[in-house]
Amino acid sequence: REERSRKNRLGSAVVRDGTIYLVNMDGFFECVDLATGRLLWEERLNGPGAADASWSSVTIAGDRIYTVNRSG
Repeated sequence: REERSRKNRLGSAVVRDGTIYLVNMDGFFECVDLATGRLLWEERLNGPGAADASWSSVTIAGDRIYTVNRSG
C-alpha cells in the first residue's frame, strides 16, 4: 500500500470533478485522483500558533475548498 493510505484521518473528505480532497491528522491537505488513486498534490496546513495538526472535515463552498487546523 502507498504511504498515503497509512496516514491518520479523522474528518470527512469531499469529492469534486473526479478528485477527492482530504486532510490528515498530521496537518497535510491532499488531493487524490479518484480514477487512479494517485496523489496529485499535498500541502502542509500552516496557521498561527504551534498546532498544525487537523481533526476537521473538508468543506466546499462555491469554487473554494476549506479546512482548518487546530490553530484555526
